[in-house]
Amino acid sequence: MRCLEGLNDQQQLAVTKCDSNLLVVAGAGSGKTRVLTHKICYLIEEMGVYPSDIMAMTFSNKAAREMKQRITSMLGTHEQPYWIGTFHSTCLKLLKEFHMQAGLTPQFSIFDEADQLALIKRVMKEMDIDPKQLPPKAIKWHISSAKNDSTDFIALLKQENQMSSKAIEVVEKYQAQLEQNQALDFADLLIKMIKLVQTNAQIKHSLNQRWKYILIDEYQDTNYIQNLLISELKGPDTTVIAVGDEDQCIYTWRGAKVENMLEFEDHFAPAETVKLDQNYRSTKPILDAANAVISNNVGRRKKELWTEKTQGNTVDFYHAEDDYAEARYIIDQVEDRYRKGTPLSDFCILYRTHVQSRIIEDEARRRNIPYRILGGTRFYDRLEIKDIISMLKLLTNPFDNVAFERVINKPTRGIGPKTIQNLRDLAQQLGTSMLQAIPRLKGGSKAHKGLGEFYLAFQKLSETAFEDRPTTITEKLLEKTGYLKALEKENTIESEARIENIEELLRTMSDFEEQTGGGLIEFMDQVSLSADADTKDYDSPMLSLMTIHNSKGLEFPYIFIVGLEEGVFPHQRALEENDEDELEEERRLCYVAMTRAEHKLTLLAAARRKLYRFTMYNPLSRFIEEIPEHLYHTIPNPQLIQKTPNWRGGEDSHFDTFSQLSEMELASNAYKKNMVTQKKRPHSNSPYQPGSFVQHPSFGRGVIKQTEGPDNNLKLTIQFERAGIKKIMLNYV
Repeated sequence: MRCLEGLNDQQQLAVTKCDSNLLVVAGAGSGKTRVLTHKICYLIEEMGVYPSDIMAMTFSNKAAREMKQRITSMLGTHEQPYWIGTFHSTCLKLLKEFHMQAGLTPQFSIFDEADQLALIKRVMKEMDIDPKQLPPKAIKWHISSAKNDSTDFIALLKQENQMSSKAIEVVEKYQAQLEQNQALDFADLLIKMIKLVQTNAQIKHSLNQRWKYILIDEYQDTNYIQNLLISELKGPDTTVIAVGDEDQCIYTWRGAKVENMLEFEDHFAPAETVKLDQNYRSTKPILDAANAVISNNVGRRKKELWTEKTQGNTVDFYHAEDDYAEARYIIDQVEDRYRKGTPLSDFCILYRTHVQSRIIEDEARRRNIPYRILGGTRFYDRLEIKDIISMLKLLTNPFDNVAFERVINKPTRGIGPKTIQNLRDLAQQLGTSMLQAIPRLKGGSKAHKGLGEFYLAFQKLSETAFEDRPTTITEKLLEKTGYLKALEKENTIESEARIENIEELLRTMSDFEEQTGGGLIEFMDQVSLSADADTKDYDSPMLSLMTIHNSKGLEFPYIFIVGLEEGVFPHQRALEENDEDELEEERRLCYVAMTRAEHKLTLLAAARRKLYRFTMYNPLSRFIEEIPEHLYHTIPNPQLIQKTPNWRGGEDSHFDTFSQLSEMELASNAYKKNMVTQKKRPHSNSPYQPGSFVQHPSFGRGVIKQTEGPDNNLKLTIQFERAGIKKIMLNYV
């Protein structure tokens, strides 16, 4: 059977087991995508299941596309399951199908994060709320977080009692105006679908019978709402098959519930579990070190990855004297191997936070090593693309006031805030949209003329918006609105780049037309759900730098992990809260980073790291200590001739410029004792924490004894070696 060709025994078991709900615990590099695609092919080819009876949900459009391509390639036919897509695209399809029952128009809008923020700001302006007192981004974060955890998210926010009554009122008006705009934000796509199934028995019965198999990729990343959606769509005769790995759950900060993995057998009982623990990516030394680290987590199933690649380079550990030396060592290694014929695209440097990249970037530039940082601004988030997409949204949904307000003055038409407010008030009085209210607005100023021209242009464009190809209507829109002409007039490097991006958008539309034959509505749906970073070409000959979060799902022959120090990795936030769940997440991050390496893994730490105006002396990361010494090789560093306390208060190698060793040990031990006994505090991203060692330009070396105030107005009490105790306002150092 070709559906089983090339699979090991565990993979074959996962593919052929079809008689019960199934959790496939797929370790890093164990071939989970291969198992998913082979499973779907097996169901169709060997079990006789109709493609329309299978649903597969992924977390990215890229993963969905690749799955479809693999299935088509294996089956040798263009027939493939229609229901392969992300959670959001699946719900979008269903809501389009049942829009009447859901109380929606066929052309309802989807609000992305920028649209959400714009609507929140508008609501706050209407309520005369100062954004400095109540930051719109904080409101948006609370909304998104609550919508991940409950279908009645406003009740949850009230129950949690973390927001003021005024903030709750903003949330309520935000949701009301979403409905007024005939719009849903991303979370609403799922919530609306869940509520529809829960309240409409006919639709529930229909959907419960629609799919015989529901497959979920990256199950460890599902949140409460996503798991609830699966439960609601599953009928009595539906088999749920989830593939994931709790050891790679690194997104709890955006709602992922590792409990979904750990409680699958109970939630979808009766259920069975198959473990995939043969790794095809890394060598044995790398896996042994990674297994040693992750085995310290409690919230996991016991498993150890193994590989047939028993030979391989030992994991290296280099303890640099400072972060500059750390960067120099990495670029030395890259440069040496590059000169010997290894392409730069084989190397990747991973760090916990973006701020760590600068010194590495500087060193790479200094040595003429081309590099790129993966995880920048996405194509569809760029200013000019957002503008054009908003114009297209307005063409397809004239009720979208957020899109209207974004583009009404692009290019500038002399329409000021007062005119916009008058139009907004009139639209509310008439119970219509701002666009449709323009003819009823009285006046004869330049602003009114600009509004009239805008209205006539959109009226003309709307006549053929649903008939013309997306490229044709967009070209007309660029001409009628004068958007492209305004950019050409600027004649700057920036405007040229914006024009190139617009041309790229038109090429994207053209490709979409050729591949799908779809119109503007279908293209807009695809754009709204697009979550892929633009232009990710991992084969180009450049050194790669990225955060560990951005490395998920990638692999490189050579991996460098920097900053393995307490307070850096694991992050200070996990330490200051003394939160085992957060520490376990940090450990999972470390495991994910280590298992990106195919041939060689190098771990690095700096004995001294400069952050802002202070030099920090952090103990070595606990993750280094969790690896048995025989599993890694320490690269000698003659600059480190003394000892420094590790995170437990013991000693590790250190450099020779801090002579008061006993003070450091005492401070470190006191710090660790404090970390165990302190109560939870609000999250802080400040690197300045009690017990941290610092270097002041005037007072010299010292240890932080106490911190007071918020991060942006921090007061430090520091015990200096020579100057004694000083209280310092960080902003005035």
